[in-house]
Amino acid sequence: MSQLQENLDNVNKVLSSYSGRDKFVRTLSFLLSLKAQSSPKKEALLALAKQCSAARMVLRQFNHPSMIKACQQLLNTTPSDPVDYACTATVTGVYTVYGFVELFAWLSDARIVALDTARLFRWCLYLWITALVAGIIRQIRLISKKGLEKANEDIITLVGLASDFMFVAMRILVTGAAGFIGSHTTLELVEAGYEVMCIDNFSNSVSDGKGNAVSLLRVAELVGKTIPFQECDVCDIEKLDQVFAKGNFDGLIHLAALKAVGESVEKPYEYYSNNLTASLNLIKMCQKYNVKNFIFSSSATVYGSPKELPITEDAPTGQGITNPYGQTKYMMEQILIDVGKAHPDWNIVLLRYFNPVGAHPSGRIGEDPRGIPNNLMPFVSQVAIGRLPVLKIFGDKWDTPDGTGVRDYIHIVDLARGHVKALDRIQKLGHIGTEIYNLGTGRGYSVKEMIAALEKASGRRVPTEIGVPRPGDIACVYCDPAKAAKMLEWKAEFGLDEMSRDLWNWQTQNPNGFSQA
Repeated sequence: MSQLQENLDNVNKVLSSYSGRDKFVRTLSFLLSLKAQSSPKKEALLALAKQCSAARMVLRQFNHPSMIKACQQLLNTTPSDPVDYACTATVTGVYTVYGFVELFAWLSDARIVALDTARLFRWCLYLWITALVAGIIRQIRLISKKGLEKANEDIITLVGLASDFMFVAMRILVTGAAGFIGSHTTLELVEAGYEVMCIDNFSNSVSDGKGNAVSLLRVAELVGKTIPFQECDVCDIEKLDQVFAKGNFDGLIHLAALKAVGESVEKPYEYYSNNLTASLNLIKMCQKYNVKNFIFSSSATVYGSPKELPITEDAPTGQGITNPYGQTKYMMEQILIDVGKAHPDWNIVLLRYFNPVGAHPSGRIGEDPRGIPNNLMPFVSQVAIGRLPVLKIFGDKWDTPDGTGVRDYIHIVDLARGHVKALDRIQKLGHIGTEIYNLGTGRGYSVKEMIAALEKASGRRVPTEIGVPRPGDIACVYCDPAKAAKMLEWKAEFGLDEMSRDLWNWQTQNPNGFSQA
């Protein structure tokens, strides 16, 4: 099969899910991209294709049901009303202009003059504001005829519709979406009104045997809608390219990574290769497809062994990191900071997680580690339910109140909502540059406190034994979350009792995790 035929087949597969004006404009965009490969004006053609892709993201909002209802409510129109027709015709006209610009570029190599996306958005916004002003004037004139009470009812309805419309749902790619953090984050995104596309390679999650992620099927049950999912290894750049080509994404949340600290010491090559390659592939795709909003799943491990507590975002990073996993997070932070400097129009948010625990309060999704758990609380709960015989505590002579290590544990739902708040901030301000936030509670709990809390929630005793401290372990780590509270308007809502209650609820409902065995 020739390369051209293969490209055309891929185009047909992508276009099969689109119809109407979107299909027309997308077809021309693909033709432009194909022509660009053999054209002396390659860069100009590709730039035009990107302009049109961005414009579609603005234009599609004018098919939003709230826009249609709001126009009719404001202007008391029917579809045949001249004003309503004029609004529809204007949007159709802009689509058509874009189509002809692309068609002209396809048919000739003459000078290309691309419309400016920002200017187009202003035109559409002016149209909306004009309709709003005209509608308010009309409502005022109708007060004497309809009565003040009825007019107020119309205006209240209008405000609700306008508010719904003015929230432009961003389309977000979530990598590692079937995992513990990914599934909870996906749920919170959908409930907040974001559109999602989820990908995962099942390296640390469960498939139903039909290519579906069991965790995301349960998320779909909880939110009442289908969650788009595709099996994809982010290290496979060709498959990732196909996801981006079809996705039309506004941003991404990058959660996919190998994450077991102990395993990373035993398999450093695998961790550096996987975690760095995956992230670099995503950056490359974002550059190619003009995706400028990038939220990265970082970790408190970048702080190494902190000299001061609580840890603020200004604390030194990269010093005293004792494992390859932490090094990959630190290295990716530095790469993304450099990308932000090279592309000042990008929005990059680095979220430094502390220790996520718990599960969704429904008990339908939670942490299902493969093999022996690497994190404390899944290990504690599996001992409590009888899947494991005893919990080993790594040292009880630390310089802490009860001699065991202290960490900042955060409920998984709180952590997931931190991602939503980061996107909300981008949505609200438009441009924020590169920002870094701690996601934690701001207080530490010892290993013994965590065990006691789970014993309280479960009503069961957890057998323990004392072992020697692991290399690289430190006595106490907890963060200062004040920056996230101020800038993201986010704070942890759940305490230790809720973390333990929800974890035990998940464990008892799913004694074998997502497995049906």
